Amino acid sequence: GGIGKTTLAKSFYNKIVGNFKHRAFISNVREGSSDVVNLQKAFIKELFRLVPEIEDVERGREKIKANVHEKKILVVL
Repeated sequence: GGIGKTTLAKSFYNKIVGNFKHRAFISNVREGSSDVVNLQKAFIKELFRLVPEIEDVERGREKIKANVHEKKILVVL
């Protein structure tokens, strides 16, 4: 840590974000990686501006798959 990876990623994201209707920048993924459901919720909230009702990992996977199908998206983790 501490060498500017997030800053560099955010700079790249900001340069190309205008090309995407749906986009998400989620930093510090490793800190929340033990709770996949919360990570899925954050992903959907950022990407589609929705507050999802997700009870388990499988439901989250289905929700993500349904929302990203054939869409041009940008995701930076």
